[in-house]
Amino acid sequence: MTEAQLMLTLCQKEEMVLVSAGTLGCLGYPRQIQILINEDLASLLVQPCAEGARESVLIPEEPLYQFEMPGRSLIRRIRRITKWRDDRPRVLYGLHLPQPNAIVFDLMLAQIAVLQPPLSQDNIVRLQGHMETEEEP
Repeated sequence: MTEAQLMLTLCQKEEMVLVSAGTLGCLGYPRQIQILINEDLASLLVQPCAEGARESVLIPEEPLYQFEMPGRSLIRRIRRITKWRDDRPRVLYGLHLPQPNAIVFDLMLAQIAVLQPPLSQDNIVRLQGHMETEEEP
């Protein structure tokens, strides 16, 4: 598993946290996860957890490209720790810790994320047509 696949995206404006499928896969596709914050180390820890655990979030059963979860209080705490002055989305790359099967994300290494909206059906058809014309001699 490469670090690039272990991602969290912090969407500050929307107050949402996007958890990548690579992150969930590395943790063994748990039914529930928790995201814990360590203010002293300015880091986040994502780990599987039992039902009813503090700050637990239920993961849908269907396969996901990424999991979107509300993160209003988490985003506020992160902004206080990092002193970010804007609301641009940030991406974090994590490091897997085999014991205790968790992924740690360093908040101070966050990068500005470039988010793209999903393609509409019209744009998909247009792109497919463009690719077909490029392949012809």
